[in-house]
Amino acid sequence: MVHFLLAEDLVRAREAELRQTASHAKSGGRRETRRQRLGWLLIESGLKLVASPARHTA
Repeated sequence: MVHFLLAEDLVRAREAELRQTASHAKSGGRRETRRQRLGWLLIESGLKLVASPARHTA
């Protein structure tokens, strides 16, 4: 349950960031550092893994 709540918080933070970016004037786009892009890539990949059907070995 904790993982779900953490993922939900990350999704909401990403949505807020995307809304903020979309609301700004489009003057060449937003510049992210390489570290920030990697961080978001890792978060999005993790969310995809969480959302995929679980494979349990019992």
